[in-house]
Amino acid sequence: MELNDLLQRPWIPICIDGCQFLAKSWFGEASYRVLLTDMRCVWEETMDAAATQSRAQELNRRLRASVTAFFSHLCEVAQPCLLGGNGEADRGAKITVTRLAADGLTMRLKSELAGLPFHWEFHCSPAPVSLVCVQLVRPLLGMSRLLQLQVDQLGRLLVRKDAEIQDYKENGATLSRGMRTPLKKNIFLLLCPNSRLIK
Repeated sequence: MELNDLLQRPWIPICIDGCQFLAKSWFGEASYRVLLTDMRCVWEETMDAAATQSRAQELNRRLRASVTAFFSHLCEVAQPCLLGGNGEADRGAKITVTRLAADGLTMRLKSELAGLPFHWEFHCSPAPVSLVCVQLVRPLLGMSRLLQLQVDQLGRLLVRKDAEIQDYKENGATLSRGMRTPLKKNIFLLLCPNSRLIK
């Protein structure tokens, strides 16, 4: 999967085993990529078809199935959790956190496949700084810059409007009480129209 494809996917807040994360995930035909962050660390795991088959057989010695069957089941039970669930996956499956540290994150999934227990483990390692910058830092900085530009535009607009109101008053117009408010208060009210902090 191209990194840019993952970049287009939003960060989704999820709760796994009482731990709050932001997650991005992509599942293909027999491969996946998962990004997780608790805003202190960022972890990732990328699995291809061969690695998926090897891990599935290692964790499920009683099961004999193709990589397609293993992966199809994994998608069905894991994706709901990674797309905003609370640790409860599909078909009564459950994901728990077995290790949470700066140098690694391990999550264990338990479910049933063909009437037999099915186990899976996500072994996420620390994401490189370059990936963190591309997937998290750069989009946040871009959004912060955009919001600042919008605030600046609103500020200039309100200055012009207040000048127009003052001009109306100087030319004899009667304004209703409270029509002119301080600039900062105007900006706050435009950005937070439902706020009751400023009256």
